[in-house]
Amino acid sequence: MSDPAQQLLRQLICDYGIDLARDPQRLNALLKDHARGQFKREIFLCVQAAREGIVLDLQNNQHLPLDALSIRLIKQLQEDYGLDNQAAHWTITAWLAALNLNNTLPVPVIPAPPPIIVPAPTPPAIPVVTGINTPSQTSPLSRVQPSQDDTDLSILIEDSLAWFKRLLGWQQHYINNGDGTVTDSRTELQWMRFSLGQYWDGKTCAGRAIECTLQEALTAVQQLNNNRSLNCGYSDWRIPTWDELNSIRGTGAKVIDAKAFPNTPDSRFWTISESTSLDLTGSTDKRFYTVNFNRFNSHYSFGTALAHDIKYTRLVRV
Repeated sequence: MSDPAQQLLRQLICDYGIDLARDPQRLNALLKDHARGQFKREIFLCVQAAREGIVLDLQNNQHLPLDALSIRLIKQLQEDYGLDNQAAHWTITAWLAALNLNNTLPVPVIPAPPPIIVPAPTPPAIPVVTGINTPSQTSPLSRVQPSQDDTDLSILIEDSLAWFKRLLGWQQHYINNGDGTVTDSRTELQWMRFSLGQYWDGKTCAGRAIECTLQEALTAVQQLNNNRSLNCGYSDWRIPTWDELNSIRGTGAKVIDAKAFPNTPDSRFWTISESTSLDLTGSTDKRFYTVNFNRFNSHYSFGTALAHDIKYTRLVRV
């Protein structure tokens, strides 16, 4: 691979701005024009990475350490597009330099706390909240002694809000906190509306959710808890237990409330609950329960995975 090709890519990004990475056709034309017949393979690799969203993954990454994300993207290029290790490595390196990310200091690996060992879970019996919540259940006005007029007004407000939420398709037990989180009034658990790798843009979950190993997820959670610009103002987020994560899982094709948790990947998510069942393959490695949010394969509600497997992650706090 040619270093001048890497320098050319960086110069074009400097001259035309990062928006060039979002326009693969224009990027391809400019690279070919300036290369004058050279670097044909390098141009193909750079443009292909832009087309497949890999550049946006690098640019919008907020949770995973840069080296861990880079290794994952190199592997993605190898597995999805049949590139050899040298070509995949060069492509990611070229874009890291073009985005001025190659000078980022390495993120220290913080030892993760030992996993919490819990008994093999059984599906919890979760009460279903139906109808209109009374002021004694949810309204702040119920904590004081209201007059009859105040009580009537409170009931009217609760009635109107419940109707409006049903109109929008919200499950009534999810309370929108307005900061990228929701609270489940059934369990009092507060959930991030976005998966690890995404972010809340004020309207929806933006960016691309990232699959990672359990150790990478634990490390990313610790780093997120130390960054107030990313943690929605709380520093005690954690990976949920099986019972906790399964409590937000629906049935049938509606495996998750898309209003409360938009853009959820159709896949399995980590829990911190360790499986105590024997591994049928004979492996002695620890396995952890996962919860399946794949609406196209919804009859498989949960499974297990080895810690070095890659799954998605959603965070919770009390």
